Amino acid sequence: MLADRMLGKLARFLRMAGQDVEYVREGDPLEIARRAALENRVLLTRDRKLATRKDHGEVLFIESRYPYYQTRQVVRELKLEVNADFRRCFEDNGTVQEISSEDAKTFVPPYVLESAHTFYRCERCANVYWNGSHVTAMREMVASIGHDAASAPTPNERED
Repeated sequence: MLADRMLGKLARFLRMAGQDVEYVREGDPLEIARRAALENRVLLTRDRKLATRKDHGEVLFIESRYPYYQTRQVVRELKLEVNADFRRCFEDNGTVQEISSEDAKTFVPPYVLESAHTFYRCERCANVYWNGSHVTAMREMVASIGHDAASAPTPNERED
C-alpha cells in the first residue's frame, strides 16, 4: 500500500498491524498515484477526486478522519491479516531486525539496557526499539483492529 500525504497516522497504524505501507509526505497527487501503480501498491487517499479516477491502478478512498477507523476500513476492505509482531518500523516502513544488547547500548538509555532483554533496529533509519511498558497496550490495540475490522462499519467510520 501507499498512503498519500493526508494519511501519515494511518500508515503508522497499518505498520503496527504488520502491513507494508509506504507514506508520501509531499508531491503531486497524480504522481503519487502513478508511483503506487508502478510499485503495484494500493493507493490510500482521502482525495475524493483522485479516488474516482480509473487510470492509476487500485485506489481506496478512506472515509473517516480518525486513524483507528481508517485502519479498520483498510483491513476490512482489503481483507488484510493483522499481525502484531512489530516487524515494520513505524516511522519509515523499513524492516526491523533483532540486535544484541551490545549493539543497542549506544542507542538506548542505561536504564533500558538493565530492564529490556531484546532489541530491534530498523534497517532503513537505524531506530532502535524494545519491549517497553507501552508494547502491551499497542498489541491490544492492534488485536482490537483485527477483531473489530470484521464487523460492519460504524457511523464514526464514515465521513461526518
